[in-house]
Amino acid sequence: MYVNFFCTALQVDFSRHALENVRIVNNLQDGLGILYSDLYSSGVANTVKNSEFSGNRGNGISFRQLGLKISGKFIAECTLFNL
Repeated sequence: MYVNFFCTALQVDFSRHALENVRIVNNLQDGLGILYSDLYSSGVANTVKNSEFSGNRGNGISFRQLGLKISGKFIAECTLFNL
């Protein structure tokens, strides 16, 4: 049996990362998906800087938990919601 499904282009389960200069365009689902963030991490963890998420058929960025800092981003022309 062949199962065809669409996923987030970049999905992070337990985020303690600093993403910078990421470009995700024309994906069939969400551009960036953050499931859980490490709320107790220090420094520049849980940040998205100077990134582009455009033309995605889902959300530009989707997250399920607070704690994500977004700056200098470009999110446009996503089908559902831009953020």
